[in-house]
Amino acid sequence: MGFLSCIAPFFGRPALVWIVNAGGLGIVIAYLFVAISFVVLRVREPDMPGPFRIRHGKLCGTLAVVLSFGMACLYLPGSPPALSGAEWSIFAGWSLLGVGLYIHALRTYGRAYSDQHMMADL
Repeated sequence: MGFLSCIAPFFGRPALVWIVNAGGLGIVIAYLFVAISFVVLRVREPDMPGPFRIRHGKLCGTLAVVLSFGMACLYLPGSPPALSGAEWSIFAGWSLLGVGLYIHALRTYGRAYSDQHMMADL
C-alpha cells in the first residue's frame, strides 16, 4: 500500500482516492481482528500477566468488535461511503497478496516455527 500511495499521484487524484479508501477499509478490518484477538485472549488466558490491566476488559473488547464491524459495514454497497469497483479490486488484490504471503511463510517455515516465535514474543 505504501508503494501504491507513492506512485498514485502520477496517475491523478482518482487513483489516490481509490488507494486511500481501500486502505481505510484495510485499517478497519485490521482493528476488527485486533479486537477479536483481544476478546479471545481474555477468554482463553484471563490470568495472563500483561503490561497493563483494563477494567471490564471483555466488555470493552466486545464493544470494540461490534463497533469496528459496524464501521466495516459502512464500506458495503448501498451506504454513503461505499467503495467503488476499483477500490474493491485494490482491496481484494491486497488481501490475496496477504493470503499468498501467509501460505508461503507456512510452507517455508511451518506452523511450529510460527508458534515457537509467537510464544517467545509473549
